Amino acid sequence: MLKTLFAGLVLAAATFMAGSASAQDAKAWDPKITDADYVLGKADAPVTMLEFASFTCPHCAAFTNDVLPQIEKAYVDTGKVKIVFRQFPLNGLDLRAGMMARCAPREQYFNIAKVLFQTQQSWAMANDPIAALAQVGGMAGLPKDKFDACLKDNTVADAIIKGSQDAQATYKVNATPTFVIEGEKLEGEASFDVVHDSTRPFRVLAKDAVAEDIGTRFVVRAFAEDSVVAVAVAEGAVALGRRPAAQRTDSTRTGKAAEGVVLTKGELGTLAIDGAVTTARGGAAAAYLAWTEGRLVFTDVPLPDVLHAIGRWYDLDVRAEGAELRRRTVTAEFSLESPDDMVRALALAVGARVERAGRTVTLRQK
Repeated sequence: MLKTLFAGLVLAAATFMAGSASAQDAKAWDPKITDADYVLGKADAPVTMLEFASFTCPHCAAFTNDVLPQIEKAYVDTGKVKIVFRQFPLNGLDLRAGMMARCAPREQYFNIAKVLFQTQQSWAMANDPIAALAQVGGMAGLPKDKFDACLKDNTVADAIIKGSQDAQATYKVNATPTFVIEGEKLEGEASFDVVHDSTRPFRVLAKDAVAEDIGTRFVVRAFAEDSVVAVAVAEGAVALGRRPAAQRTDSTRTGKAAEGVVLTKGELGTLAIDGAVTTARGGAAAAYLAWTEGRLVFTDVPLPDVLHAIGRWYDLDVRAEGAELRRRTVTAEFSLESPDDMVRALALAVGARVERAGRTVTLRQK
């Protein structure tokens, strides 16, 4: 089994998926696009990308400001991809921003959305953010009286909330931004097989890291909760470095940028939040690449980390109870078939019993 996962912001992977997908090899999928949706691109574009975003989300702003223009130029404007924007509000202010965008003239929606993301820090952090939103709406043709009426219109709010509920039910969206391309939700970890073109370099943006191919097959891991971005190279070479300060997330725009390194076959590179780059060879890289071959490999890994990896893969909450169990380390290899079999094998190896209640799986000392 091969799952392509994608995290936080391995956002440029959207360009990879768009470039490699086609109407012929796409699985049958109905994104349920209606007249109420806001769509960038031609209706007959062969690839459909859903973006679930929050107007107060810094990563969503980074995507819209830094990555979306490249995707539009290469794929949307050329008729290859259409992007369906669906708001996923995270708070009341976010909801009101989306209501304002909907109440303005429809042809202004994406202009307003882009302005909201470009000026996010100004209006979202203003002393009176509602007044700041009213100013944005006014510039887009929404008078103050209509703005006030809009924020009182429950039908507008209900439509946005229903959309977010549908996103949770259909695609298990629980964070922003989340992308679904041809029915595949992208998050967590991704594998890339790239034909190098020096005139059109392929780059993956993951948090504050940038990985650029030099003709290669490689894996990028950048889960939201991880403190580092990791790149493991299976073939060829990858240049790993820190993104320019202006392109980083707000919390990491300061600090010296690390010099990039070139990773070659069998090498693992990690980039920390402070820009520090480390490299390693041998088993570490192999373990990161194993999932592309349908395996999970652990070498002297703390049991809680192993359980977390299994849970992350299968959308389970897998935990170990008891200090003695949590101190155990694991060296093992599993095929990606059954999480129950993995957990039972681990329990047998460490002398624990397994308890399961829904999505929660607990190992307890016997």
